Amino acid sequence: MDDIRHDLRYGVRILIKNPGFTLVALLTLALGIGANSAIFSVVNSVLLRPLPYHQPDRLVMIWHNNTKEGKPDDFIAYPSFFDLRAQSQRLEAVAALTPLWRFVLPGPDGHEQVDGHWVSASFFQVLGVQPLKGRGFTADEDRPGGVPAVIVSYRLWQNHFDGDPDILGRAVPLDNSAAPIVGVMPPGFRFLDDVDLWAPLSQNPFLERGRGVRLLRMVGRLAPGATVAQAQAELEGIAGRLERAYPDTNTGLGARVIALDDQLVGGIRLALLVLMAGVGCVLLIACVNVASLLVARAAAREKEIALRSALGAGRLRLVRQFLTESVVLALLGGAGGLLCAFWGLRLLRGLSPPGLPRVDEISLDGAVLGFTLLVSLLTGLVFGLLPALQLSRGSLQESLKEGGRTTATGGTSRIRNLLAVAEMALALALLVSAGLLIRSFARLIHVDPGFRSDHVLTMQLSVPSSYSQPGQRLALYKEMFARLEALPGVASAGGVTRLPLGAGVTTTLEIEGRPVSPGEQPEIEFRRASTHYFAAMGIQLRTGRVFTERDTAAAPPVAVITEGAARRFWPGENPIGRRVRFLPGGSDGPWYTIVGVVGDVKHFGLDAEARPELYMHFDQGPPGGPLLAIRTSDDPTNLAAAARRELSRLEKELVISRVKTMTELVSESVAQRRFHALLLAGFAAVALALAAVGIYGVMAHAVTQRTHEIGVRMAMGAQPGDVFRLVIGQGMLLALLGVGIGLVSAMGVTRFLRGLLFGVEPMDLLTFGGAALFLSAVAFVACYVPARRATRVDPMAALRYE
Repeated sequence: MDDIRHDLRYGVRILIKNPGFTLVALLTLALGIGANSAIFSVVNSVLLRPLPYHQPDRLVMIWHNNTKEGKPDDFIAYPSFFDLRAQSQRLEAVAALTPLWRFVLPGPDGHEQVDGHWVSASFFQVLGVQPLKGRGFTADEDRPGGVPAVIVSYRLWQNHFDGDPDILGRAVPLDNSAAPIVGVMPPGFRFLDDVDLWAPLSQNPFLERGRGVRLLRMVGRLAPGATVAQAQAELEGIAGRLERAYPDTNTGLGARVIALDDQLVGGIRLALLVLMAGVGCVLLIACVNVASLLVARAAAREKEIALRSALGAGRLRLVRQFLTESVVLALLGGAGGLLCAFWGLRLLRGLSPPGLPRVDEISLDGAVLGFTLLVSLLTGLVFGLLPALQLSRGSLQESLKEGGRTTATGGTSRIRNLLAVAEMALALALLVSAGLLIRSFARLIHVDPGFRSDHVLTMQLSVPSSYSQPGQRLALYKEMFARLEALPGVASAGGVTRLPLGAGVTTTLEIEGRPVSPGEQPEIEFRRASTHYFAAMGIQLRTGRVFTERDTAAAPPVAVITEGAARRFWPGENPIGRRVRFLPGGSDGPWYTIVGVVGDVKHFGLDAEARPELYMHFDQGPPGGPLLAIRTSDDPTNLAAAARRELSRLEKELVISRVKTMTELVSESVAQRRFHALLLAGFAAVALALAAVGIYGVMAHAVTQRTHEIGVRMAMGAQPGDVFRLVIGQGMLLALLGVGIGLVSAMGVTRFLRGLLFGVEPMDLLTFGGAALFLSAVAFVACYVPARRATRVDPMAALRYE
């Protein structure tokens, strides 16, 4: 222990005596370790930390595998939920919930829109989470016509109800009835979506439409000893029986069971692992840089080491001393890295895309601190071992000569050259990976979405319950659109039930004159749109016409379809005048005449294929909560206040929310890909800078080491240009060797990026070539300064060097 304390004190003194070296090394290590700690905190929170539910490894999500439409995660109908729950033996308990639902609550400053779910009574029991106050739903509440009840989040309790201690029993409006609050969930509770209100599932009026309406997500808890594979096999068998029993609605609907953890983070797991590998490369480059600095410092310590060896210090003793210095340096770098990680986490939270799972759980907890300590220790050993071994085996006799040079040996130079090559190779692999993601993102944002996002303001409306009749809503909407279009700068205003790049609803379609076997009816996405919606969104008419004022509620029902629907259902034919109807409406449902075909719209993401879709007219079935699209000739954000005022004057109880430009919505839809590309590009930039510093350090040291040789060459007639080419040639040889190794490494690495790319192949030659040329150019610039310095060497001064 005395020896260790002595080594520590001596190591600290050495670092203090060399403030320039120490500062550069600490900054390099802090950057590398901090980036790793920040990304690990994300990986730890999202991928490694158990989900905040009881025995989360037994929780699974259950979907319909819709083989007919190619949808592996299709929603489940309400009756099918009961069938799957009743017949399953591998599932201990099962619950269901709807997608995001919007409720309206009155408040002191007007009505407020609140996101929520309709959930079955078993929902909270399946997750193993109990309310903080009150209770969950009862079977009497979770039935059609049951006793109304709601459960609210802790956040809603505090913000909307001011933390009222007597919150239980307080009534809130729900579907034209007063529902008492029966429970408050614990702080931070969420499942799939970040919502604030839960209502009994069976009271949702949409569920009365039978097996033809699929809008439920199912979560189940595996029975003790059961596996996901066993549950999959069992539910697949049950789905097969339902398919045979209900061919009209269940044909092609299998079952898919997936672990809840995979459901929540499966889509981002690959991206986070790629980012972790990226910061790992940055840390390796940082280690190589510090190791190179230590090797460069070896020359100045040769006499010191030789003297200690002459006084009896063994090689093991010397290696331990040097490793102690390296570990001290790494631990100090780790402390700085934690500070960088703290700032980095704030930046990551700011850049994190909407929908990043468990982002609110990201923190510098004990696991991150332990990881940082371990990384710091390993880093100290990695960058300290090679210089320690090199220094400890120096020549005692040469080092103690009075006139002996203190420059590094040829072996030391070779080590630094190898380290520089390694830096270049790592930097290139990271640069190619970042380049692929950036090119992929650039391809994505230039995809034609089928609409014009510029100069469009959007907002969500919730109509008061007093407008319960279609005629009342229709009159409200006609006046609303007229007032909005009268505002200065407004070109057109329209409404729709679902905007592009959001959710969708599928229905089963019957085409007049084309009888098919039960269960073979095609499916189509559908929306309701107002007369001027297509103009407001810039959706192009291909043939026929869009909706007009003549398409009133009393007129025959009309529909507009997309090009994709026309190609699929009427290939090579003119669909105008054909009639369709929706099977959930039954054989008495109305026939809709197709009056126009519009362009395909990327409703489900810029990277997803446009699906066949059908639009019905607002006026022939006005919805209760439309989304508005208002096209302006100016900046749409300038219109928001005026539009709000006009709508409030029209109906003061209208709830207006989610006021955003369409450009913002498009940006949000690609936020996750942008997040990955920006982070990896940032890591690549850091790696590039470190690699440039590394190659510069090698060449600057080489020029210093060869000062005497350069002087001799110039004294014998060598021209400055000859010396310049000599130094540049040596540096670029190392750089090109690193680039070559990096290209081979990148070919093996980028194939793991395939799942993150869009419109770009992992072996994209343009990206590989561009990255190689760019890195080579950076290396040339890094070599240029030492080379220019070498041309200014005074031959007489060089001949007297040391």
